[in-house]
Amino acid sequence: GREVEGFPKRWSDGFSAFAVFDYDKNRQYRFLLAAPNGELFNFRKEGERTPGWKFQPRNGRHIVSLAHLSIGPKDYIFAGQDDGTVRILGRTGEDRYDSPLRVPTDQKLAFRLGKDLPSSTVLFVDEDGWVQERTVSTNEAVGMSRMTRGTSVRVEDQTGDGIPEVVVTTSEGEEIWDARNQRLGT
Repeated sequence: GREVEGFPKRWSDGFSAFAVFDYDKNRQYRFLLAAPNGELFNFRKEGERTPGWKFQPRNGRHIVSLAHLSIGPKDYIFAGQDDGTVRILGRTGEDRYDSPLRVPTDQKLAFRLGKDLPSSTVLFVDEDGWVQERTVSTNEAVGMSRMTRGTSVRVEDQTGDGIPEVVVTTSEGEEIWDARNQRLGT
C-alpha cells in the first residue's frame, strides 16, 4: 500500500492514456504515460525515464489508448490517437509501421494477431453497435465485420485449445466466435 519510489507521476494536465508493459515477461516493467500535449513518456519500474526512448509527438495529436502486441520476435506499441488514427511504434518509441487504420477513441480494442503485423486485425464496436474487424495493413473490413452487434469485444482463449476466440458482450450476455468466425455459443 506504499508508494513506490519514483512514483506517482503527475502532469499538470493529467494523462490521456497509460499502460504497463512487460515485453519479455521478465518483470522488467515499462510504464507508458501519454499526455494531452502529445508527449508519450516511458518509465522503468524505478520511476526513471527509460534510456533510449525517442518518441516524437505529432503536431496537434495526442494518444488516447495503448496496447502491446508481440508477433513472433517483434514487439509493437499500438497507440490510438484522439482523431482515430493510430501510430505503431517500436520499443524505442520510434514509428515502426505506417497504418491507415481508423479506430474509435472511446473503447478498448481487441487484436487477432496474424503471422506478421500487416496480416493482424483490430476488432472494435462501431457507433451503430456493429462489431468491426479491420486489417492493420489496409483498414479493410474483414472477418467479424458486421456479423453481430454488441457493446464490447475481446479476444481470448475460451475453449482452452490455444486458439483465441472472439468474445462479444451483448445486452443478453456473451457470444463466442471461433477463428473461422463461427458462433460457438453464449
